[in-house]
Amino acid sequence: MHIEFGDEVVWAGERSSVFFRAKVDGKNVRCFVSREALDDHCGGDGADDYVPIFHTHRKKILVVAEKMIQAGCISPAGELIVATKFFP
Repeated sequence: MHIEFGDEVVWAGERSSVFFRAKVDGKNVRCFVSREALDDHCGGDGADDYVPIFHTHRKKILVVAEKMIQAGCISPAGELIVATKFFP
């Protein structure tokens, strides 16, 4: 399985998550890391802007996302939701 993560990172307010992209074996996957996960595992604690927190903890978040992808957690709609329960 070949996984590549893109550089685009934006706040998705309607989903209360930070959005980023992955390409898995050539297919696009829309990824979201929840505000709750950023608060619980990355020190977000109700921050005004979660994008810098994502960048600070990018490696940690992408490790979790990659494990989830490998475990088949992508929805039929091509989305991955990285929630707090998936962090060690």
